[in-house]
Order: sequence, then C-alpha cells, then structure tokens
Amino acid sequence: MQEALLSEVSRYVEEARAGSEDALPPLLAACERVLALAPEDAETLRAKLTCLVELGRYGEAEALAAELGEPARYERAYALYQLGREADAMRALPADLSGASGAEQTLAAQIKYRQAEYGEAARLFRAAAEQAASEGDGTAAEHYTNVLASLVLSRDSAAATSYGASLAAGLEAEQFELAYNLACAHIGSGEYSAARDKLAVALRACRESLGAENLPEEEVEVELGVLTAQAAFVDQQLGDKEAAAAAYATLASFKAELEVAVAAVVANNTVALRGEANLFDSWKKAKANLAEPIVKKLTPHQRQAFLANAALLSVAMSRPEQAKECVSSLRSEFPASPLPAIIEAASAARARRPADPEARRAHSLFSCHA
Repeated sequence: MQEALLSEVSRYVEEARAGSEDALPPLLAACERVLALAPEDAETLRAKLTCLVELGRYGEAEALAAELGEPARYERAYALYQLGREADAMRALPADLSGASGAEQTLAAQIKYRQAEYGEAARLFRAAAEQAASEGDGTAAEHYTNVLASLVLSRDSAAATSYGASLAAGLEAEQFELAYNLACAHIGSGEYSAARDKLAVALRACRESLGAENLPEEEVEVELGVLTAQAAFVDQQLGDKEAAAAAYATLASFKAELEVAVAAVVANNTVALRGEANLFDSWKKAKANLAEPIVKKLTPHQRQAFLANAALLSVAMSRPEQAKECVSSLRSEFPASPLPAIIEAASAARARRPADPEARRAHSLFSCHA
C-alpha cells in the first residue's frame, strides 16, 4: 500500500513540475496519506513542504522547514519572508552568502530591499546576476534590473546612471523594466529630458507586449499606470503642467485598479499641481495618503513628500496642531531631513506676512516620482 501511495505522490509531483496548480491539493493529500504510514519519509516530507509553499500556507511551511533543518533552510527563509518576518528570514539564511545558492542570494537581496537597505540589496542582486550569468539560467537580465532599481532607491543617482550605461544595449529593448529604471536614475540626477526618452522606450515596449495579449484598452492603461505616472511627473518637472494634469486625471479614473503606491503618487502630484486651490479636497487626498495600509507600500522619498504636503496644507488651512503633528512625524521618521525646519520657517513667515506673495511661495507643495 505504501508503494502505491508513493507512486501516487510521484505522479502528482510530475504534474506539479509541469505547471499544473491543480495537482497541488491532491499532492498534499497524498503526502499526508504516505506520512501517516511513514512519518520520516524524507522525499515525501520535501514534497509536502513544496506544496505548502506553493499553496501560500507559509505558517505551516515554516514550521515544517524548521523541523527538517538545514536541508530546508531556503524554504524556511522564504516562508518567513512571506510572513513579513524579514529579520528572522535573514537569520535563517547563511551568514556568509558568498557560497550560497543563487536562490538564497536573490532572497537575501529581496529581504534587504524590503527593509529599505537599498545599497546592500544592490550588492546582493549584483552577486545573483553574476552567478546567473555564469550558470546561464536566464535570470541575469531580471537581476540587472533589480540592481538598477535598488541603486535608484538608494538615492545614488550617479551609481545608478553609470550602472545603467554599462548594461548591454540589447537588454533595454527586451526589458521595459530596465528602461523604466534607467529613467528613474535620470530623474534622480535631475536629467528630466533623458528620463523622458527612456520612459518613451519603456512605454512603447510595454504597450507592444500588452498588445500581443489582446487586453482591453482600459486594462492596458492600468498595467501602464506606473510608467504613465512617472512620465507625468517628468512632464511636471519640465513645465508641461497641462500634459501632466491630463495624465493624472486619466489615471485617477482607474484609481481602484491601480497599484496602491501609484494611486497615492497620482493623488499627491495632483495636489501639488493644484497648489492652494480647492484646499479641502486636497487635504482629503493628503490625509488618505497617510493611512497605514498605504504607508507600507511607499518608498521613503514618497513618504517624505506626503508628510510634507500634509503639513503644508495644514498650514494653509490654519490648522497649526495638525501641521505640528505632520512635522513631528517627519522629524521622527527622517531625522536627517531638512524638511521639518523648512516647513516651520515657511509657516512662521506666512504667519508674520499672510498677504506677502513671497511668503506664500515658500509653501510650494512637493510632487514625487512613482
């Protein structure tokens, strides 16, 4: 009977390897039947662990991986990462990653990225890219893009643009993500015209890719949301406020379908374009962008801009306590930021000279990139 059950497990394993998600629940059930007869069967335990991970049952997967020990260290770290326990996930990986597998290096990079340690994430993604290139496993291009994205978020624009320029030109056409991140690097350096050119490449490549899938036009626009938002920000910085406003308005009509962070950036930049017009609606948008579920999805740059705008709008609406609360959050979360002092100085100038246009200009709102 046990041999028949093992044969059943093997059949479902092969189906799962062939990409059949439907094979996972019966595979898990078959594993449980085998383990009821042979609780220590190593191959079946591994199959069960794989099932639990693939089915998203990360709590159970982590517990089983912990029991299996060293052979299941990657699965345990991955499950902990998916459970939002980044520090524990990092501890589950080898302390010295120089001899780690490509999967472990990639997971370590993802953990560091989520922890906003972007410089370290870039280093680890670069190591994973080099290993993937040497092994020819086809994931090197994806890692190159992740290196660039990490460098961009580390605010090291010079390193980002230099690294982007060093990549093979052919990758840009194949990877719209790479063109997008090159655009972000140029944005970080204030090179908005160059950013616009790279975004045009990214938008064209992405639109062509989505067009081949015969998606409805609205779904295509949603998929392009982050690229469109970034292009609108660039237009805004280049002074084409009309084009930026039109793009933001189009994106706002798809708000419910957009990624949370993209929708928040669209709302913030719309408020920045508007200035002090329609303050009540602007404050509603700014307040919504401070909600905890949104905060978790933001980059530090975006979070700073949102807090700063909430503070400035509070000043404009004569809500000093509200403004102080936002400034306090800014100071606590970003102790090296000059924004709290700038906002307080601008607020004081406005209080002294409420009718002075120079004092009012000190309250220009902050836009941010996606």
